[in-house]
Amino acid sequence: MVNFARLAALLLVGASLVLLPIATVQASETQTASAAASSTAKSAPAITAAAADPAKSKTKAKSKKAAARKPPVVQPTKAASVYLMRGFLGIFSLGMDRLNGQLKAAGVKTKIVGHTAWPGVVAEIAAEQARHPGQHAPVVIVGHSLGANAALLVGYELGKQGIPVDLVVTVDPTSSRPISPVVKRYLNIYLPGDGFGAKLAATGSGVDNDDIRNNPELNRPGVNHFTMDENPVVLKQIFDAIMPIVKAPGQKGAAKGRKG
Repeated sequence: MVNFARLAALLLVGASLVLLPIATVQASETQTASAAASSTAKSAPAITAAAADPAKSKTKAKSKKAAARKPPVVQPTKAASVYLMRGFLGIFSLGMDRLNGQLKAAGVKTKIVGHTAWPGVVAEIAAEQARHPGQHAPVVIVGHSLGANAALLVGYELGKQGIPVDLVVTVDPTSSRPISPVVKRYLNIYLPGDGFGAKLAATGSGVDNDDIRNNPELNRPGVNHFTMDENPVVLKQIFDAIMPIVKAPGQKGAAKGRKG
Protein backbone atom coordinates (compact mmCIF):
# COMPACT_ATOMS: atom_id res chain seq x y z
CA MET A 1 0.00 0.00 0.00
CA VAL A 2 1.22 3.50 -0.85
CA ASN A 3 2.20 5.63 2.13
CA PHE A 4 -0.25 8.54 1.74
CA ALA A 5 1.89 10.93 3.79
CA ARG A 6 4.78 10.43 1.39
CA LEU A 7 2.41 10.62 -1.59
CA ALA A 8 1.03 13.97 -0.40
CA ALA A 9 4.55 15.32 0.09
CA LEU A 10 5.57 14.44 -3.46
CA LEU A 11 2.38 15.93 -4.90
CA LEU A 12 3.25 19.29 -3.33
CA VAL A 13 6.57 19.41 -5.15
CA GLY A 14 5.87 17.37 -8.28
CA ALA A 15 6.05 20.20 -10.81
CA SER A 16 8.09 22.78 -8.92
CA LEU A 17 11.67 21.65 -9.52
CA VAL A 18 12.61 24.85 -11.33
CA LEU A 19 11.72 26.82 -8.20
CA LEU A 20 13.87 24.79 -5.85
CA PRO A 21 16.96 26.40 -4.29
CA ILE A 22 20.02 26.38 -6.48
CA ALA A 23 22.82 24.29 -5.01
CA THR A 24 26.05 26.01 -4.24
CA VAL A 25 28.45 25.67 -7.15
CA GLN A 26 31.95 24.81 -6.13
CA ALA A 27 34.46 27.45 -7.27
CA SER A 28 37.01 26.54 -9.96
CA GLU A 29 40.58 25.92 -8.90
CA THR A 30 42.98 28.79 -9.50
CA GLN A 31 46.75 28.99 -9.59
CA THR A 32 48.43 31.28 -7.10
CA ALA A 33 51.01 33.93 -7.96
CA SER A 34 53.44 32.42 -5.46
CA ALA A 35 53.40 29.10 -7.32
CA ALA A 36 54.16 30.86 -10.58
CA ALA A 37 57.00 32.82 -8.97
CA SER A 38 58.44 29.63 -7.49
CA SER A 39 58.38 27.94 -10.87
CA THR A 40 60.20 30.88 -12.49
CA ALA A 41 62.84 30.93 -9.74
CA LYS A 42 63.54 27.21 -10.15
CA SER A 43 63.97 27.50 -13.93
CA ALA A 44 66.46 30.42 -13.79
CA PRO A 45 69.52 28.43 -12.54
CA ALA A 46 68.94 25.78 -15.20
CA ILE A 47 68.92 28.39 -17.97
CA THR A 48 72.16 29.95 -16.67
CA ALA A 49 73.90 26.57 -16.48
CA ALA A 50 72.85 25.67 -20.01
CA ALA A 51 74.25 28.94 -21.36
CA ALA A 52 77.61 28.23 -19.68
CA ASP A 53 77.87 24.74 -21.23
CA PRO A 54 76.86 24.53 -24.96
CA ALA A 55 77.03 20.71 -24.95
CA LYS A 56 74.52 20.49 -22.12
CA SER A 57 72.36 23.04 -23.91
CA LYS A 58 72.18 20.84 -27.04
CA THR A 59 71.37 17.75 -24.94
CA LYS A 60 68.58 19.56 -23.16
CA ALA A 61 67.19 20.86 -26.47
CA LYS A 62 66.99 17.27 -27.76
CA SER A 63 65.30 16.18 -24.54
CA LYS A 64 62.70 18.92 -24.91
CA LYS A 65 61.94 17.84 -28.48
CA ALA A 66 61.53 14.21 -27.35
CA ALA A 67 59.26 15.30 -24.51
CA ALA A 68 57.15 17.31 -26.94
CA ARG A 69 56.45 14.15 -28.93
CA LYS A 70 55.24 12.25 -25.85
CA PRO A 71 51.50 12.16 -25.04
CA PRO A 72 50.35 14.51 -22.26
CA VAL A 73 50.47 13.27 -18.70
CA VAL A 74 47.18 11.69 -17.71
CA GLN A 75 45.43 13.65 -14.98
CA PRO A 76 42.64 12.10 -12.89
CA THR A 77 39.23 13.62 -13.42
CA LYS A 78 37.12 15.16 -10.68
CA ALA A 79 33.94 14.54 -12.66
CA ALA A 80 32.18 11.18 -12.75
CA SER A 81 31.10 9.19 -15.79
CA VAL A 82 27.61 8.55 -14.36
CA TYR A 83 25.57 10.85 -12.12
CA LEU A 84 22.62 9.37 -10.23
CA MET A 85 19.96 11.73 -8.91
CA ARG A 86 17.53 10.86 -6.13
CA GLY A 87 13.96 12.13 -5.86
CA PHE A 88 12.26 14.24 -3.19
CA LEU A 89 14.21 14.20 0.10
CA GLY A 90 16.05 11.12 -1.15
CA ILE A 91 13.37 8.84 0.35
CA PHE A 92 11.74 7.59 -2.85
CA SER A 93 14.82 6.61 -4.82
CA LEU A 94 16.61 3.74 -3.12
CA GLY A 95 16.99 2.15 -6.53
CA MET A 96 19.54 4.84 -7.39
CA ASP A 97 21.68 3.62 -4.48
CA ARG A 98 21.45 0.04 -5.69
CA LEU A 99 22.38 1.04 -9.23
CA ASN A 100 25.26 3.09 -7.84
CA GLY A 101 26.61 -0.02 -6.12
CA GLN A 102 26.26 -2.14 -9.26
CA LEU A 103 28.08 0.40 -11.42
CA LYS A 104 30.89 0.88 -8.91
CA ALA A 105 31.34 -2.89 -8.74
CA ALA A 106 31.77 -2.83 -12.53
CA GLY A 107 34.50 -0.19 -12.25
CA VAL A 108 32.42 2.81 -13.29
CA LYS A 109 33.11 6.19 -11.67
CA THR A 110 29.81 7.44 -10.27
CA LYS A 111 28.36 10.15 -8.06
CA ILE A 112 24.97 10.07 -6.38
CA VAL A 113 23.27 13.34 -5.40
CA GLY A 114 19.91 14.81 -4.50
CA HIS A 115 17.77 16.42 -7.18
CA THR A 116 18.39 19.98 -5.90
CA ALA A 117 22.13 19.55 -6.55
CA TRP A 118 21.67 19.54 -10.34
CA PRO A 119 23.32 22.98 -10.90
CA GLY A 120 26.46 21.69 -9.20
CA VAL A 121 26.50 18.67 -11.53
CA VAL A 122 26.30 20.99 -14.55
CA ALA A 123 29.13 23.15 -13.17
CA GLU A 124 31.35 20.13 -12.44
CA ILE A 125 30.96 18.61 -15.91
CA ALA A 126 31.42 22.01 -17.59
CA ALA A 127 34.59 22.62 -15.58
CA GLU A 128 36.01 19.27 -16.70
CA GLN A 129 35.20 20.11 -20.31
CA ALA A 130 37.07 23.40 -19.94
CA ARG A 131 40.11 21.58 -18.50
CA HIS A 132 40.15 19.12 -21.42
CA PRO A 133 39.05 21.02 -24.56
CA GLY A 134 38.57 18.90 -27.65
CA GLN A 135 38.20 15.69 -25.64
CA HIS A 136 35.10 13.79 -24.61
CA ALA A 137 34.61 11.44 -21.69
CA PRO A 138 31.38 9.51 -21.12
CA VAL A 139 28.58 11.58 -19.59
CA VAL A 140 25.49 9.74 -18.34
CA ILE A 141 22.77 11.25 -16.15
CA VAL A 142 20.20 9.04 -14.39
CA GLY A 143 17.35 10.11 -12.13
CA HIS A 144 14.10 8.96 -10.54
CA SER A 145 10.98 11.07 -9.95
CA LEU A 146 12.13 14.62 -9.17
CA GLY A 147 15.64 13.31 -9.73
CA ALA A 148 14.52 12.43 -13.27
CA ASN A 149 13.30 16.01 -13.74
CA ALA A 150 16.71 17.18 -12.56
CA ALA A 151 18.43 14.83 -15.03
CA LEU A 152 16.48 16.50 -17.85
CA LEU A 153 17.65 19.91 -16.62
CA VAL A 154 21.28 18.79 -16.47
CA GLY A 155 21.15 17.46 -20.04
CA TYR A 156 19.46 20.62 -21.26
CA GLU A 157 21.88 23.03 -19.58
CA LEU A 158 24.93 21.10 -20.80
CA GLY A 159 23.43 21.13 -24.28
CA LYS A 160 23.13 24.91 -24.14
CA GLN A 161 26.87 25.01 -23.50
CA GLY A 162 27.57 22.64 -26.38
CA ILE A 163 28.76 19.84 -24.07
CA PRO A 164 27.81 16.38 -25.40
CA VAL A 165 25.79 14.06 -23.18
CA ASP A 166 25.73 10.39 -24.13
CA LEU A 167 22.66 9.26 -22.23
CA VAL A 168 19.94 10.65 -19.97
CA VAL A 169 17.83 8.02 -18.19
CA THR A 170 14.61 9.14 -16.53
CA VAL A 171 12.60 6.81 -14.30
CA ASP A 172 9.00 8.04 -14.00
CA PRO A 173 9.70 11.79 -14.28
CA THR A 174 6.93 14.18 -13.35
CA SER A 175 7.92 16.50 -16.21
CA SER A 176 8.14 15.83 -19.95
CA ARG A 177 10.78 18.46 -20.70
CA PRO A 178 13.19 20.18 -21.31
CA ILE A 179 14.78 18.12 -24.09
CA SER A 180 18.10 18.95 -25.74
CA PRO A 181 19.13 17.92 -29.27
CA VAL A 182 22.72 17.68 -27.99
CA VAL A 183 21.84 14.66 -25.81
CA LYS A 184 22.55 11.57 -27.91
CA ARG A 185 19.90 9.39 -26.30
CA TYR A 186 17.04 9.65 -23.82
CA LEU A 187 15.67 6.53 -22.15
CA ASN A 188 12.45 7.26 -20.30
CA ILE A 189 11.02 4.38 -18.23
CA TYR A 190 7.63 5.51 -17.02
CA LEU A 191 4.14 4.54 -15.88
CA PRO A 192 1.46 6.79 -17.38
CA GLY A 193 -1.81 7.39 -15.63
CA ASP A 194 -0.47 7.06 -12.08
CA GLY A 195 -0.52 10.81 -11.48
CA PHE A 196 3.26 11.08 -11.79
CA GLY A 197 4.85 9.42 -14.81
CA ALA A 198 5.28 11.61 -17.88
CA LYS A 199 6.13 10.72 -21.46
CA LEU A 200 8.99 12.83 -22.79
CA ALA A 201 7.75 15.53 -25.13
CA ALA A 202 10.17 14.88 -27.96
CA THR A 203 10.09 11.86 -30.26
CA GLY A 204 12.58 10.40 -32.68
CA SER A 205 15.54 8.04 -32.87
CA GLY A 206 17.19 9.69 -29.86
CA VAL A 207 14.19 9.44 -27.50
CA ASP A 208 12.91 6.11 -26.16
CA ASN A 209 9.69 6.35 -24.16
CA ASP A 210 9.34 2.95 -22.51
CA ASP A 211 5.83 2.47 -21.05
CA ILE A 212 6.21 -0.26 -18.41
CA ARG A 213 2.62 -1.41 -19.05
CA ASN A 214 3.98 -3.01 -22.23
CA ASN A 215 6.36 -5.20 -20.22
CA PRO A 216 4.68 -8.23 -18.60
CA GLU A 217 7.41 -8.37 -15.96
CA LEU A 218 6.59 -4.83 -14.83
CA ASN A 219 2.86 -4.52 -15.58
CA ARG A 220 1.76 -6.03 -12.30
CA PRO A 221 0.51 -4.93 -8.86
CA GLY A 222 3.12 -3.40 -6.62
CA VAL A 223 5.15 -1.81 -9.42
CA ASN A 224 4.42 1.90 -9.23
CA HIS A 225 6.05 5.32 -9.05
CA PHE A 226 7.48 4.65 -5.59
CA THR A 227 8.86 1.17 -6.27
CA MET A 228 9.76 0.91 -9.96
CA ASP A 229 13.25 2.38 -9.55
CA GLU A 230 14.11 -0.51 -7.21
CA ASN A 231 12.76 -3.20 -9.53
CA PRO A 232 15.51 -5.57 -10.73
CA VAL A 233 14.13 -5.52 -14.29
CA VAL A 234 14.34 -1.72 -14.44
CA LEU A 235 17.79 -1.66 -12.85
CA LYS A 236 19.10 -4.20 -15.37
CA GLN A 237 17.63 -2.20 -18.25
CA ILE A 238 19.43 0.93 -17.07
CA PHE A 239 22.68 -0.90 -16.33
CA ASP A 240 22.68 -2.49 -19.80
CA ALA A 241 22.10 0.91 -21.42
CA ILE A 242 24.99 2.50 -19.53
CA MET A 243 27.75 -0.10 -19.82
CA PRO A 244 28.40 0.10 -23.60
CA ILE A 245 28.89 3.86 -23.20
CA VAL A 246 31.32 3.84 -20.30
CA LYS A 247 33.41 0.90 -21.52
CA ALA A 248 36.60 2.02 -23.23
CA PRO A 249 36.66 0.90 -26.91
CA GLY A 250 38.34 -2.47 -27.29
CA GLN A 251 38.72 -2.93 -23.53
CA LYS A 252 36.90 -5.14 -21.06
CA GLY A 253 37.13 -2.62 -18.24
CA ALA A 254 34.84 0.34 -17.83
CA ALA A 255 35.86 3.93 -18.35
CA LYS A 256 36.49 5.60 -15.01
CA GLY A 257 36.46 9.20 -16.12
CA ARG A 258 38.12 11.72 -18.38
CA LYS A 259 41.76 11.35 -19.26
CA GLY A 260 44.05 13.84 -20.86
